[in-house]
Amino acid sequence: MAFGARRITNPPRHASFIKRMCNLNLYKMRTKHFILFQLVFLLLLASCHSDKKQKTAQSVKTIRVENIDNAEDIEVTKDKYIKSFRYIQLETDTTALIGRMDKILYEDNRIYIVDKFVTKSLFIFDKDGNFINKIYRYGQGPEEYFVLTDAFYDPKENTINILSFVGNDRYKIMVFDADGKTLLKQLPINLNLAEAMKSKDGFLVCNSMHQLNASSSVNRLTVYSDSLKKLYDAVPILPQWRNGTRSASPELFKSQNGAIFCAPHHETDVYQVTRDSAFLKYRFDFGKYNFPEEFNTPDQYETMTRNLQISNYVTELSSFCETDDYVMATFLFSGQFRIAFYDKATEKAEVYLLLNNPLLYGSFGFFACMNKNMLIATRLPTSILRLFNDPSILGEKETAELKKQFKKPLHEDDNPIICVYEF
Repeated sequence: MAFGARRITNPPRHASFIKRMCNLNLYKMRTKHFILFQLVFLLLLASCHSDKKQKTAQSVKTIRVENIDNAEDIEVTKDKYIKSFRYIQLETDTTALIGRMDKILYEDNRIYIVDKFVTKSLFIFDKDGNFINKIYRYGQGPEEYFVLTDAFYDPKENTINILSFVGNDRYKIMVFDADGKTLLKQLPINLNLAEAMKSKDGFLVCNSMHQLNASSSVNRLTVYSDSLKKLYDAVPILPQWRNGTRSASPELFKSQNGAIFCAPHHETDVYQVTRDSAFLKYRFDFGKYNFPEEFNTPDQYETMTRNLQISNYVTELSSFCETDDYVMATFLFSGQFRIAFYDKATEKAEVYLLLNNPLLYGSFGFFACMNKNMLIATRLPTSILRLFNDPSILGEKETAELKKQFKKPLHEDDNPIICVYEF
């Protein structure tokens, strides 16, 4: 032991105090580091979440549609987009005489035609045009409808459904078997229904674009479960249109695989609707022909319509469809319907007029709708008979080829002819 050193056998009390203080400081330092680590982790998590939101926003596909003022007719495409075509003669008699075609559905080898105002009926034909049944229950009784608002097919239950206003602010869904012969049930619903569509998974999408209390309506869609439990509201109505006049044309469409889309009036955006959410998926950009945002109000819209200026712009999509290869939309421009085909592989869009049949001689027909993988148009029997009676219009050979498309005699007072173009 060195000189002057002293062995300490029992350390003084202050030594244990110092040790405790050191341990406490170490604990505080560790705690601070742990809190700092948590903050960094939360910031990273928020950053990832923010990136995810940004990614969702960037996933909206903008489809640029150009040269719509110089569009060629669809007949030049031949079979590039449309793979097959056929005429369907709808059986005509006093029971199956259609007043007007407000909506056409082609589902499960049946053709459903809604006539809201003339006969107030739903007509049902098979895929060859043979008459199956007519649903007519106009009235104010317990199993009747006062207003036939719309109809939709339920692919899960294999039923045809009528949306109805029954009076006194009451609305209901009338569920029939696929042939419309039996009323299976009625479902009251607290919503002013304008349009509805049922998914193959069972959820119901209701469009309330014509709500009586439109000024308080913020969203146009309400989504329900198959048991009519409300899931959520979606797709906002533009503020300036919440109390404005709306178009009576449809906003809900189905793709080839059964997915449901909404193309709102006075917009060129397309939302996909699922059981859990509705999200913006496509945005059609028509360049200088986009409708000016500052004019997109009810008053300005009405003024421009009266002055015939509205036809110089694309104000909305009249129909929408998606297949494995293409995204398609029809729209009105310069008084004529046009169709845009967006090729997913090349990421380019082409526009065509709908004037002549690309696969057969004669007119394309009056555009009605797109349904899954088909486009449906209509023609009056008189327009076909005119070609039959004057072969010089098309030519002898072409007229003979056209006549082969009709299996039954054609008369002037027959129901309109359905033209089915399959993509």
